Parts: sequence; C-alpha cells; structure tokens
Amino acid sequence: MSSLLLLLIGFGIFFLAWKTQDEINRITAMFSGTISLIWGLALAPLSLYLLRLFHF
Repeated sequence: MSSLLLLLIGFGIFFLAWKTQDEINRITAMFSGTISLIWGLALAPLSLYLLRLFHF
C-alpha cells in the first residue's frame, strides 16, 4: 500500500513540475519526484514487478 502511495505522489510531483514556470522549482520538484518514484518501486511487491515485466 505504501508503494502505491509513493508512486502516486511521485507522478503527482512530476505533473506539478511540468506546470511550474520557475526553473529552480522545476528542478527541485523533478528531483523530489524521482526520489519518490524510486522509493515506491523499491517498496513495491513482487506482483507489481511481474505485472510491469510481462506488460511491456
């Protein structure tokens, strides 16, 4: 459950980063989104990895 929450937060931060006009805020948001996505993928269960592996 926490992995899904972190993945959603990461994608939300990326969406907000694209909407931001200021360069420093965009870079900071992209960095934060990347950390959230990596953390979410690290906590993800095996079924999510297998779904991603066989889906693409």
